Amino acid sequence: MKRNRLVAARLTATIAFIVIATACSTHPASASRSITSTNPAKASVILAAHSGKRPPATLPVDWPAAVALPAGALTGSTGRSPRWSVLLVVNGSARAVQRAAIRFYSVRGWTRTSANGLHKGRYHIGLAAENRDHSALKSNLTIVLSKS
Repeated sequence: MKRNRLVAARLTATIAFIVIATACSTHPASASRSITSTNPAKASVILAAHSGKRPPATLPVDWPAAVALPAGALTGSTGRSPRWSVLLVVNGSARAVQRAAIRFYSVRGWTRTSANGLHKGRYHIGLAAENRDHSALKSNLTIVLSKS
């Protein structure tokens, strides 16, 4: 039970981080504070923020190739080994999206460890789905992947 609460707390913190990071990366005021950056990746975010266009989200560079993602639009990601997280926008209600994600990983050999957790080898996945904008038509699915 204590482990489940810890996983839930980490998942909540990760969701908050992704939301904040996404908002900051497209807000001109936050971009102007770091306009002198020599980092090419950061520079592209700054240019995109000033042009009003957001660069497409990508998986973290060291995301394990062996871990597939369910269908959905990738809208954010963060992390580095041994802990990563991604945010997908998926069609359907949160309940349906959560069940579909669990089914997606189960058929790929992942073992369910809790209502929202799966395990395979050295990897553990935590899932959280919520209806997007109080709508049952689209949902945010956050996937937190950790390696032990």
